[in-house]
Amino acid sequence: MPALLSICVWGALACRPSAAAEAESQAWTLESCIRTALEQHGDILSARENVNAAEAQKRSAASSLFYPKLSLQSTHTEGYTETDRQGTDRSSQQNLLRLGVTFWDGGVQRQNVRRARAGEESAQAALDRTRQGLVYQVTSAYLELLRAQHAQAVAERKLSQAEAQKVMVEARIKAGAAAEVEIYPIEVEIANARVEKIRAANDVRVAGSALRNAMGIGPGGVPEITDLPAEIADAPALEACLEEAAGRRPEIRQAKAALEQQQAGLDLARLNLRPLINVGGGLDRGFAGTYNPNQWSLSATLSWSLYDRADRAQVDAARATLRSAEEQLQQVTRDIAAEVEQAHLALTSARERIAAAEASVAMARKNLEVAEARYKQGLAIPIEIVDAQVAFSNAELQAISARYDYLLARTQLDRAIGSL
Repeated sequence: MPALLSICVWGALACRPSAAAEAESQAWTLESCIRTALEQHGDILSARENVNAAEAQKRSAASSLFYPKLSLQSTHTEGYTETDRQGTDRSSQQNLLRLGVTFWDGGVQRQNVRRARAGEESAQAALDRTRQGLVYQVTSAYLELLRAQHAQAVAERKLSQAEAQKVMVEARIKAGAAAEVEIYPIEVEIANARVEKIRAANDVRVAGSALRNAMGIGPGGVPEITDLPAEIADAPALEACLEEAAGRRPEIRQAKAALEQQQAGLDLARLNLRPLINVGGGLDRGFAGTYNPNQWSLSATLSWSLYDRADRAQVDAARATLRSAEEQLQQVTRDIAAEVEQAHLALTSARERIAAAEASVAMARKNLEVAEARYKQGLAIPIEIVDAQVAFSNAELQAISARYDYLLARTQLDRAIGSL
Protein backbone atom coordinates (compact mmCIF):
# COMPACT_ATOMS: atom_id res chain seq x y z
CA MET A 1 0.00 0.00 0.00
CA PRO A 2 1.22 3.53 -0.64
CA ALA A 3 2.14 4.13 2.97
CA LEU A 4 4.10 7.18 4.00
CA LEU A 5 6.30 5.24 6.39
CA SER A 6 7.32 2.67 3.78
CA ILE A 7 8.59 5.51 1.62
CA CYS A 8 10.41 7.01 4.58
CA VAL A 9 12.16 3.74 5.43
CA TRP A 10 13.30 3.15 1.85
CA GLY A 11 14.55 6.72 1.74
CA ALA A 12 16.39 6.20 4.99
CA LEU A 13 18.15 3.10 3.72
CA ALA A 14 19.03 4.68 0.40
CA CYS A 15 20.70 7.75 1.91
CA ARG A 16 24.17 6.74 2.98
CA PRO A 17 25.57 9.90 4.62
CA SER A 18 25.65 9.39 8.37
CA ALA A 19 22.55 10.84 9.95
CA ALA A 20 24.42 11.13 13.23
CA ALA A 21 26.56 13.81 11.62
CA GLU A 22 23.55 15.86 10.59
CA ALA A 23 23.97 19.37 11.88
CA GLU A 24 21.73 20.29 14.80
CA SER A 25 21.15 23.64 13.15
CA GLN A 26 19.44 21.93 10.23
CA ALA A 27 15.88 20.69 10.29
CA TRP A 28 15.52 16.96 10.80
CA THR A 29 13.29 15.08 8.41
CA LEU A 30 11.51 11.88 9.32
CA GLU A 31 13.88 10.02 6.99
CA SER A 32 16.98 11.38 8.71
CA CYS A 33 15.56 10.57 12.15
CA ILE A 34 14.89 6.98 11.09
CA ARG A 35 18.33 6.70 9.51
CA THR A 36 19.96 7.92 12.72
CA ALA A 37 18.06 5.39 14.81
CA LEU A 38 19.01 2.54 12.48
CA GLU A 39 22.66 3.55 12.77
CA GLN A 40 22.92 4.29 16.49
CA HIS A 41 20.14 2.78 18.60
CA GLY A 42 21.36 0.04 20.92
CA ASP A 43 18.43 -2.29 20.20
CA ILE A 44 19.18 -2.50 16.47
CA LEU A 45 22.92 -2.90 17.07
CA SER A 46 22.26 -5.73 19.53
CA ALA A 47 19.88 -7.46 17.11
CA ARG A 48 22.50 -7.32 14.35
CA GLU A 49 25.06 -8.97 16.61
CA ASN A 50 22.53 -11.69 17.39
CA VAL A 51 22.28 -12.37 13.65
CA ASN A 52 26.08 -12.60 13.43
CA ALA A 53 26.08 -15.05 16.34
CA ALA A 54 23.40 -17.19 14.69
CA GLU A 55 25.37 -17.27 11.44
CA ALA A 56 28.47 -18.41 13.35
CA GLN A 57 26.47 -21.13 15.09
CA LYS A 58 25.26 -22.40 11.73
CA ARG A 59 28.85 -22.57 10.46
CA SER A 60 29.85 -24.42 13.59
CA ALA A 61 27.04 -26.95 13.17
CA ALA A 62 27.98 -27.54 9.53
CA SER A 63 31.64 -28.19 10.37
CA SER A 64 31.27 -31.56 12.09
CA LEU A 65 31.25 -33.59 8.85
CA PHE A 66 33.88 -33.67 6.08
CA TYR A 67 35.74 -30.65 7.46
CA PRO A 68 39.10 -31.97 8.76
CA LYS A 69 40.29 -31.18 12.24
CA LEU A 70 44.04 -30.56 12.52
CA SER A 71 45.72 -30.59 15.91
CA LEU A 72 49.22 -30.59 17.37
CA GLN A 73 50.06 -32.76 20.36
CA SER A 74 53.29 -32.83 22.33
CA THR A 75 53.74 -35.20 25.27
CA HIS A 76 56.75 -35.41 27.58
CA THR A 77 56.94 -38.31 30.02
CA GLU A 78 59.32 -38.83 32.96
CA GLY A 79 59.24 -42.10 34.88
CA TYR A 80 61.15 -44.55 37.01
CA THR A 81 61.01 -48.32 36.99
CA GLU A 82 62.11 -50.09 40.13
CA THR A 83 63.60 -53.62 39.89
CA ASP A 84 65.18 -56.06 42.33
CA ARG A 85 68.75 -55.04 41.51
CA GLN A 86 68.46 -51.38 40.48
CA GLY A 87 66.01 -48.79 39.24
CA THR A 88 65.77 -47.41 35.75
CA ASP A 89 64.88 -43.87 34.79
CA ARG A 90 62.58 -43.41 31.84
CA SER A 91 62.15 -40.29 29.72
CA SER A 92 60.28 -39.87 26.44
CA GLN A 93 59.12 -37.09 24.14
CA GLN A 94 56.37 -37.54 21.58
CA ASN A 95 55.29 -34.91 19.06
CA LEU A 96 52.34 -35.67 16.82
CA LEU A 97 50.48 -33.86 14.09
CA ARG A 98 46.97 -35.27 13.97
CA LEU A 99 44.40 -35.00 11.23
CA GLY A 100 40.89 -36.34 11.81
CA VAL A 101 37.69 -36.24 9.83
CA THR A 102 34.18 -37.60 10.31
CA PHE A 103 32.40 -38.79 7.17
CA TRP A 104 29.06 -39.76 8.67
CA ASP A 105 27.51 -39.45 12.10
CA GLY A 106 24.14 -41.09 11.63
CA GLY A 107 22.30 -37.87 10.74
CA VAL A 108 23.21 -35.87 13.84
CA GLN A 109 24.90 -33.10 11.87
CA ARG A 110 21.97 -32.76 9.49
CA GLN A 111 19.57 -32.11 12.37
CA ASN A 112 21.98 -29.74 14.10
CA VAL A 113 22.40 -27.74 10.89
CA ARG A 114 18.64 -27.72 10.48
CA ARG A 115 18.24 -26.29 13.96
CA ALA A 116 21.01 -23.75 13.43
CA ARG A 117 19.53 -22.64 10.12
CA ALA A 118 16.17 -22.11 11.80
CA GLY A 119 17.95 -20.20 14.56
CA GLU A 120 19.52 -17.92 11.98
CA GLU A 121 16.11 -17.30 10.40
CA SER A 122 14.70 -16.53 13.83
CA ALA A 123 17.52 -14.05 14.53
CA GLN A 124 16.98 -12.37 11.16
CA ALA A 125 13.25 -12.13 11.83
CA ALA A 126 14.03 -10.67 15.26
CA LEU A 127 16.25 -8.07 13.57
CA ASP A 128 13.44 -7.16 11.18
CA ARG A 129 11.03 -6.98 14.10
CA THR A 130 13.40 -4.71 16.01
CA ARG A 131 13.89 -2.52 12.94
CA GLN A 132 10.16 -2.16 12.36
CA GLY A 133 9.57 -1.47 16.04
CA LEU A 134 12.28 1.17 16.03
CA VAL A 135 10.88 2.83 12.91
CA TYR A 136 7.47 2.88 14.58
CA GLN A 137 8.94 4.31 17.78
CA VAL A 138 10.79 7.08 15.94
CA THR A 139 7.79 7.91 13.76
CA SER A 140 5.46 8.04 16.76
CA ALA A 141 7.86 10.32 18.64
CA TYR A 142 8.21 12.49 15.53
CA LEU A 143 4.43 12.82 15.23
CA GLU A 144 4.05 13.58 18.93
CA LEU A 145 6.62 16.37 18.64
CA LEU A 146 4.76 17.83 15.67
CA ARG A 147 1.51 17.57 17.61
CA ALA A 148 3.06 19.34 20.60
CA GLN A 149 4.54 22.09 18.42
CA HIS A 150 1.20 22.78 16.73
CA ALA A 151 -0.53 22.79 20.12
CA GLN A 152 2.08 25.28 21.32
CA ALA A 153 1.29 27.50 18.34
CA VAL A 154 -2.40 27.37 19.27
CA ALA A 155 -1.57 28.38 22.85
CA GLU A 156 0.54 31.29 21.60
CA ARG A 157 -2.24 32.44 19.26
CA LYS A 158 -4.75 32.18 22.07
CA LEU A 159 -2.62 34.44 24.26
CA SER A 160 -2.11 36.94 21.43
CA GLN A 161 -5.83 37.01 20.66
CA ALA A 162 -6.70 37.47 24.33
CA GLU A 163 -4.28 40.39 24.58
CA ALA A 164 -5.82 41.92 21.44
CA GLN A 165 -9.27 41.50 22.97
CA LYS A 166 -8.03 43.27 26.09
CA VAL A 167 -6.98 46.23 23.94
CA MET A 168 -10.44 46.27 22.37
CA VAL A 169 -12.19 46.22 25.76
CA GLU A 170 -9.89 48.91 27.17
CA ALA A 171 -10.71 51.11 24.19
CA ARG A 172 -14.44 50.79 24.90
CA ILE A 173 -13.87 51.51 28.60
CA LYS A 174 -11.79 54.56 27.74
CA ALA A 175 -14.52 55.76 25.40
CA GLY A 176 -17.08 55.37 28.18
CA ALA A 177 -18.99 52.71 26.28
CA ALA A 178 -18.21 49.93 28.78
CA ALA A 179 -17.80 49.52 32.52
CA GLU A 180 -14.36 48.94 34.00
CA VAL A 181 -15.41 45.55 35.39
CA GLU A 182 -15.67 44.23 31.84
CA ILE A 183 -11.88 43.94 31.69
CA TYR A 184 -11.76 41.27 34.41
CA PRO A 185 -12.95 38.26 32.35
CA ILE A 186 -10.38 39.13 29.69
CA GLU A 187 -7.57 39.38 32.24
CA VAL A 188 -8.54 35.99 33.66
CA GLU A 189 -8.45 34.57 30.15
CA ILE A 190 -4.99 36.07 29.57
CA ALA A 191 -3.72 34.50 32.79
CA ASN A 192 -5.11 31.12 31.78
CA ALA A 193 -3.60 31.47 28.31
CA ARG A 194 -0.18 32.12 29.81
CA VAL A 195 -0.45 28.95 31.90
CA GLU A 196 -1.45 26.97 28.82
CA LYS A 197 1.46 28.44 26.89
CA ILE A 198 3.91 27.34 29.59
CA ARG A 199 2.40 23.86 29.66
CA ALA A 200 2.52 23.61 25.87
CA ALA A 201 6.18 24.67 25.80
CA ASN A 202 7.03 21.96 28.34
CA ASP A 203 5.13 19.38 26.29
CA VAL A 204 7.34 20.30 23.33
CA ARG A 205 10.50 19.79 25.38
CA VAL A 206 9.27 16.41 26.64
CA ALA A 207 8.35 15.30 23.11
CA GLY A 208 11.73 16.48 21.84
CA SER A 209 13.51 14.44 24.51
CA ALA A 210 11.46 11.36 23.56
CA LEU A 211 12.41 11.77 19.90
CA ARG A 212 16.12 12.11 20.68
CA ASN A 213 15.98 8.96 22.81
CA ALA A 214 14.14 7.07 20.07
CA MET A 215 16.91 8.05 17.65
CA GLY A 216 19.55 6.78 20.05
CA ILE A 217 21.19 10.15 20.68
CA GLY A 218 21.90 11.83 23.99
CA PRO A 219 20.05 14.65 25.74
CA GLY A 220 19.99 18.06 24.14
CA GLY A 221 17.71 20.72 22.79
CA VAL A 222 14.43 20.14 21.01
CA PRO A 223 15.22 18.92 17.48
CA GLU A 224 14.04 21.20 14.71
CA ILE A 225 11.90 19.01 12.48
CA THR A 226 9.97 19.49 9.26
CA ASP A 227 6.24 18.96 8.98
CA LEU A 228 4.74 16.06 7.06
CA PRO A 229 2.52 16.28 3.97
CA ALA A 230 -1.14 16.74 4.81
CA GLU A 231 -2.27 13.87 2.60
CA ILE A 232 -5.35 12.05 3.82
CA ALA A 233 -5.87 8.76 2.02
CA ASP A 234 -8.59 6.16 2.34
CA ALA A 235 -7.82 3.08 4.38
CA PRO A 236 -6.97 0.02 2.26
CA ALA A 237 -9.29 -2.97 2.26
CA LEU A 238 -9.12 -5.00 5.45
CA GLU A 239 -8.82 -8.29 3.56
CA ALA A 240 -5.77 -7.01 1.68
CA CYS A 241 -4.19 -5.86 4.94
CA LEU A 242 -4.72 -9.25 6.58
CA GLU A 243 -3.24 -11.07 3.61
CA GLU A 244 -0.21 -8.79 3.50
CA ALA A 245 0.39 -9.12 7.24
CA ALA A 246 0.37 -12.92 7.01
CA GLY A 247 3.25 -12.77 4.56
CA ARG A 248 5.28 -9.91 6.02
CA ARG A 249 5.12 -9.89 9.81
CA PRO A 250 8.46 -11.02 11.26
CA GLU A 251 6.69 -12.45 14.31
CA ILE A 252 5.14 -15.13 12.08
CA ARG A 253 8.55 -15.90 10.59
CA GLN A 254 9.97 -16.17 14.10
CA ALA A 255 7.22 -18.54 15.19
CA LYS A 256 7.72 -20.69 12.09
CA ALA A 257 11.47 -20.78 12.70
CA ALA A 258 10.86 -21.84 16.31
CA LEU A 259 8.58 -24.60 15.03
CA GLU A 260 11.29 -25.80 12.65
CA GLN A 261 13.84 -25.76 15.48
CA GLN A 262 11.63 -27.89 17.69
CA GLN A 263 10.89 -30.34 14.87
CA ALA A 264 14.63 -30.76 14.30
CA GLY A 265 15.10 -31.22 18.03
CA LEU A 266 12.51 -34.00 18.05
CA ASP A 267 14.13 -35.73 15.08
CA LEU A 268 17.52 -35.43 16.80
CA ALA A 269 16.17 -36.96 20.00
CA ARG A 270 14.68 -39.84 18.04
CA LEU A 271 18.10 -40.67 16.59
CA ASN A 272 19.19 -41.89 20.03
CA LEU A 273 16.52 -44.60 19.86
CA ARG A 274 17.80 -45.98 16.56
CA PRO A 275 21.02 -47.67 15.41
CA LEU A 276 23.71 -45.07 14.76
CA ILE A 277 26.57 -45.49 12.31
CA ASN A 278 29.66 -43.32 12.67
CA VAL A 279 32.35 -43.35 9.98
CA GLY A 280 35.61 -41.46 10.31
CA GLY A 281 39.31 -41.46 9.60
CA GLY A 282 42.54 -40.11 10.97
CA LEU A 283 46.23 -39.59 10.27
CA ASP A 284 49.04 -39.21 12.81
CA ARG A 285 52.51 -37.98 11.81
CA GLY A 286 55.45 -37.75 14.18
CA PHE A 287 57.99 -34.93 13.95
CA ALA A 288 60.84 -33.22 15.81
CA GLY A 289 62.77 -36.43 16.42
CA THR A 290 59.82 -38.42 17.66
CA TYR A 291 60.11 -42.07 16.82
CA ASN A 292 56.61 -42.69 15.72
CA PRO A 293 55.76 -44.01 12.28
CA ASN A 294 53.01 -42.36 10.31
CA GLN A 295 49.69 -43.97 11.09
CA TRP A 296 46.35 -43.72 9.36
CA SER A 297 43.02 -45.28 10.15
CA LEU A 298 39.47 -45.63 8.90
CA SER A 299 36.76 -46.67 11.30
CA ALA A 300 33.07 -47.50 11.18
CA THR A 301 31.10 -47.82 14.40
CA LEU A 302 27.59 -49.15 14.85
CA SER A 303 25.89 -48.38 18.14
CA TRP A 304 22.34 -48.98 19.32
CA SER A 305 20.99 -48.01 22.68
CA LEU A 306 18.49 -50.77 23.34
CA TYR A 307 16.99 -49.05 26.34
CA ASP A 308 17.71 -45.75 28.01
CA ARG A 309 14.99 -44.11 30.07
CA ALA A 310 16.57 -40.67 29.67
CA ASP A 311 16.58 -40.92 25.86
CA ARG A 312 12.89 -41.77 25.79
CA ALA A 313 12.13 -38.91 28.17
CA GLN A 314 14.03 -36.56 25.87
CA VAL A 315 11.80 -37.63 22.97
CA ASP A 316 8.68 -37.00 25.03
CA ALA A 317 9.98 -33.57 26.05
CA ALA A 318 10.85 -32.67 22.46
CA ARG A 319 7.41 -33.77 21.28
CA ALA A 320 5.70 -31.59 23.90
CA THR A 321 7.90 -28.63 23.01
CA LEU A 322 6.96 -29.09 19.36
CA ARG A 323 3.26 -29.01 20.22
CA SER A 324 3.87 -25.84 22.23
CA ALA A 325 5.55 -24.21 19.21
CA GLU A 326 2.59 -25.19 17.01
CA GLU A 327 0.13 -23.58 19.43
CA GLN A 328 2.33 -20.49 19.66
CA LEU A 329 2.34 -20.10 15.88
CA GLN A 330 -1.44 -20.29 15.76
CA GLN A 331 -1.80 -17.76 18.56
CA VAL A 332 0.67 -15.34 16.96
CA THR A 333 -1.32 -15.56 13.73
CA ARG A 334 -4.56 -14.76 15.57
CA ASP A 335 -2.94 -11.92 17.50
CA ILE A 336 -1.65 -10.32 14.32
CA ALA A 337 -5.04 -10.59 12.62
CA ALA A 338 -6.66 -8.86 15.60
CA GLU A 339 -3.96 -6.18 15.63
CA VAL A 340 -4.50 -5.47 11.93
CA GLU A 341 -8.27 -5.29 12.35
CA GLN A 342 -8.03 -2.91 15.32
CA ALA A 343 -5.50 -0.68 13.55
CA HIS A 344 -7.74 -0.61 10.47
CA LEU A 345 -10.74 0.46 12.58
CA ALA A 346 -8.66 3.15 14.30
CA LEU A 347 -7.50 4.52 10.94
CA THR A 348 -11.03 4.62 9.54
CA SER A 349 -12.33 6.40 12.64
CA ALA A 350 -9.45 8.90 12.67
CA ARG A 351 -10.02 9.79 9.04
CA GLU A 352 -13.70 10.50 9.66
CA ARG A 353 -12.88 12.74 12.62
CA ILE A 354 -10.62 14.96 10.52
CA ALA A 355 -13.45 16.36 8.40
CA ALA A 356 -15.66 16.88 11.45
CA ALA A 357 -12.85 18.63 13.34
CA GLU A 358 -12.08 20.96 10.42
CA ALA A 359 -15.76 21.91 10.18
CA SER A 360 -15.79 22.59 13.91
CA VAL A 361 -12.79 24.95 13.57
CA ALA A 362 -14.53 26.90 10.81
CA MET A 363 -17.70 27.30 12.87
CA ALA A 364 -15.78 28.24 16.04
CA ARG A 365 -13.76 30.85 14.14
CA LYS A 366 -16.94 32.36 12.74
CA ASN A 367 -18.53 32.36 16.19
CA LEU A 368 -15.53 34.22 17.64
CA GLU A 369 -15.65 36.82 14.87
CA VAL A 370 -19.36 37.36 15.49
CA ALA A 371 -18.84 37.68 19.26
CA GLU A 372 -16.12 40.31 18.78
CA ALA A 373 -18.25 42.23 16.26
CA ARG A 374 -21.26 42.15 18.60
CA TYR A 375 -19.14 43.43 21.47
CA LYS A 376 -17.84 46.33 19.41
CA GLN A 377 -21.46 47.26 18.71
CA GLY A 378 -22.40 46.98 22.38
CA LEU A 379 -24.57 43.91 21.80
CA ALA A 380 -22.47 41.43 23.80
CA ILE A 381 -20.53 41.20 27.03
CA PRO A 382 -16.85 40.18 27.39
CA ILE A 383 -17.67 36.75 28.77
CA GLU A 384 -19.20 35.89 25.39
CA ILE A 385 -15.88 36.70 23.74
CA VAL A 386 -14.04 34.56 26.29
CA ASP A 387 -16.38 31.62 25.71
CA ALA A 388 -16.02 31.96 21.95
CA GLN A 389 -12.23 32.19 22.26
CA VAL A 390 -12.08 29.06 24.41
CA ALA A 391 -14.33 27.19 21.98
CA PHE A 392 -12.17 28.25 19.04
CA SER A 393 -8.92 27.18 20.74
CA ASN A 394 -10.43 23.84 21.73
CA ALA A 395 -11.63 23.29 18.17
CA GLU A 396 -8.13 23.99 16.86
CA LEU A 397 -6.64 21.53 19.33
CA GLN A 398 -9.20 18.91 18.34
CA ALA A 399 -8.33 19.41 14.67
CA ILE A 400 -4.63 19.01 15.45
CA SER A 401 -5.36 15.92 17.50
CA ALA A 402 -7.53 14.45 14.74
CA ARG A 403 -4.83 14.95 12.11
CA TYR A 404 -2.02 13.43 14.13
CA ASP A 405 -4.27 10.67 15.42
CA TYR A 406 -4.82 9.80 11.77
CA LEU A 407 -1.09 9.85 10.97
CA LEU A 408 -0.35 7.74 14.03
CA ALA A 409 -3.16 5.31 13.17
CA ARG A 410 -1.75 4.97 9.66
CA THR A 411 1.66 4.23 11.16
CA GLN A 412 0.10 1.65 13.48
CA LEU A 413 -1.58 -0.04 10.52
CA ASP A 414 1.71 -0.10 8.60
CA ARG A 415 3.33 -1.70 11.62
CA ALA A 416 0.51 -4.22 11.99
CA ILE A 417 0.88 -5.16 8.33
CA GLY A 418 4.66 -5.34 8.58
CA SER A 419 5.34 -2.75 5.89
CA LEU A 420 7.42 -0.30 7.94
